[in-house]
Amino acid sequence: MSPRRAFTLIELLIVIAIIALLIAILLPAISSARKSGRLMVCSSQMKQLGAAQSSYTVENGDRIGGLTWTAESHGLSQYRDIDTVVDATEWDDHAATNQALDIIRRHDNRTDIVVIAKGVFPYPMYSTLPLADGGYISDDIPTRSVVCPEDIDRLLWRTNAREYGLVFNPVPDHAMANRNKIWPYSSSYQLVPAAFDFYANAYKSAYPAQWRVSQSAGNHREYNSTSFARYHMMPVSRVLFPSQKVQFHDSHARHFGRRELYFAYKDAVQPLLFFDASVNVRTTGDANEGWNPRRQTRDTPTVFQYDPEEWEAELRNGGWEGTDTVVGHYRWTRGALSGIDYGAPEISTGQPIN
Repeated sequence: MSPRRAFTLIELLIVIAIIALLIAILLPAISSARKSGRLMVCSSQMKQLGAAQSSYTVENGDRIGGLTWTAESHGLSQYRDIDTVVDATEWDDHAATNQALDIIRRHDNRTDIVVIAKGVFPYPMYSTLPLADGGYISDDIPTRSVVCPEDIDRLLWRTNAREYGLVFNPVPDHAMANRNKIWPYSSSYQLVPAAFDFYANAYKSAYPAQWRVSQSAGNHREYNSTSFARYHMMPVSRVLFPSQKVQFHDSHARHFGRRELYFAYKDAVQPLLFFDASVNVRTTGDANEGWNPRRQTRDTPTVFQYDPEEWEAELRNGGWEGTDTVVGHYRWTRGALSGIDYGAPEISTGQPIN
């Protein structure tokens, strides 16, 4: 019997080269498949959010689901300190912030977070909390189902919500400050202001323009509000074009391209939840540019600065130093709930539209 022949060095190198080539070919395909899978998960979560909103609307007198406490609310919390601050405030957004805190305390025993009077505008990122609290979204708080699977930092924060600012990096500035302790309970998916701003939907009435919420020009995470503003979850019946009006959008486009983009960049592409409960992938630049609700008689949209921290997407220059000027688009729909974001020109609100 002839002796068994061993591999030569050249043959071994050829085999290794072939394996390396196969890995190089397969890795992009595997990465693409994973990315497509996360896009499907994200779209599915948004569909579930749309279904939860529809159920809430049916059971709550046509109202859009979200934070409902106002300055007129009394005796709704089991926590005396929360009731005290809500009783004393003249600001609807202060009351709603403490409604979010009430939910967080009850579900995750966060008695270490004391009452929050100022510094948080809760509606965009925390309006999913009442849906989870009411069982419309079947998940614990903090819930993963309202976080995009590509939103890695927010998912990490949830794994240690009590000490996230001490454990993870990057996190929001001053993460362990009292008002910022609720960040791990926020959602990737942001509710548009038209859903809760009463005076924005009364744009044809003679209310003072400053009573409407507006975007802070200097920072993309900040909003301008006053004690005169009235934030009530609006009736869904006010939506005139439900298949063309965005209800929830992610703060960032995470699924397409080599890196994340802030949603307001014109080339940002992401799944959007519309008011007819459909989820469609759309490019921001294809949407109408929107309006500035405090300057409704002008044909200019809301323009503001994207000024990111390191847990957010980079600027166009590939870093976090400086700002980029962006347009609000579907976050600030002309005509609020009566308006149109995609598929048709903007409605007229009494001023010329180019």
